[in-house]
Amino acid sequence: MNTSSLPPAHNDQELITIARVNTPFEGHIIKERLAANGIPAFIRFEHGGAIPELTGNFIGGVEVQVPVMHEETTLHLLSIEYED
Repeated sequence: MNTSSLPPAHNDQELITIARVNTPFEGHIIKERLAANGIPAFIRFEHGGAIPELTGNFIGGVEVQVPVMHEETTLHLLSIEYED
């Protein structure tokens, strides 16, 4: 895994993609919901490689990642958020 773009404190933690969304805006909404619950999250492909189409979606999407140790809690929190 290429860790050069990760914050230094998280370079030694394995990350897992917990969501793929169409825009960086959507990714940041998820990231902030997780941060409010004490879970560090990172946006992947926010700038590089993503080309906005005419519709505003990004080709290839944007990924939200968390450290593996937070996977179960993250998926539970997101399932609660989207059931409402």
